[in-house]
Parts: sequence; structure tokens; C-alpha cells
Amino acid sequence: RLAKLKVDTVLTAPCETAVLFPTSGGNLHCFTAVASCAVLDVLAPPYAESAGRRCTYYHDHPYSSF
Repeated sequence: RLAKLKVDTVLTAPCETAVLFPTSGGNLHCFTAVASCAVLDVLAPPYAESAGRRCTYYHDHPYSSF
């Protein structure tokens, strides 16, 4: 699948939380700051190895292991 542009916008604080889903809203993103800022970028499962969507930088740990 080729990537398609879904949103090209400038967010100014304060702003609403932005959420991206692979099936609606896109899943490729880029941040460019014009001033000091903080970004929390959360990657969460589900990943599907059987569908070719393997994640090598995320490890699932049971909550009890913390």
C-alpha cells in the first residue's frame, strides 16, 4: 500500500489530543517544532504477525512483572 496524505496542519497550544489509527486518520506522521515543545508519541498493539505487521521495537510485558 502506498501512503496517502490525510492531514497537513499546524497545531498550536493549547489544542485537543491528536489520535491516529491505521484504518482512519493515517499512521505515518512527522513533527516539526517552531518553538520548544513536548510530544508524547504512543505506539500500541495490536500487531498482527500473521498479516505481515510485525513490530520489532515493542515488547509485551505482563503488568504483574512490574
